[in-house]
Amino acid sequence: MARNISFTVTIIVVLVFLSAVCAFSSSDVDKVLSTKECQGCNLRNEDFSGTNLVAANLSNANLTGANLSEANLSNANLTGANLTNANLFEANFSKANLTDANLTGAHLFGANFSNALWTDGTICGEGSFGKCKK
Repeated sequence: MARNISFTVTIIVVLVFLSAVCAFSSSDVDKVLSTKECQGCNLRNEDFSGTNLVAANLSNANLTGANLSEANLSNANLTGANLTNANLFEANFSKANLTDANLTGAHLFGANFSNALWTDGTICGEGSFGKCKK
C-alpha cells in the first residue's frame, strides 16, 4: 500500500514538472512572436518557418532543431545562439549578428547571409547564399 502511494506521488510530481517545462517553452514562443525579444530562451524544436523575425533579439537562445525555413531574420541578434541541426532553408539572415552562434549540422541551403556578421566575427560578402562568402 505504501509503495503504491509513493509511486502515485512520484508520477504526479513528474507530470507537474513536465507540464511546467512545456508551459515554459510555449511562453517563450509567444514572447518571440509578440515582442521579438527572447534572450537565452528555450526554443528547441520550435517551428518558426516563414515567420517575420526582423531585428529579433535571440541572443544565447537554444534553437536546436528549430525550423526557421523561409523565416526573415535580417538584422537579428543571434549572438551565441545554438542553431545545432536547425532547418535554415532559404531563411534571410542578411545583416544578422551570428557571432559565436553554433551552426553544427544546420541545414543552410539557400539561406541568405549577405552582410551578416559570421560566427567568427567576419562580415559575409554580398551574395552569400548557403554559406558565408568572406
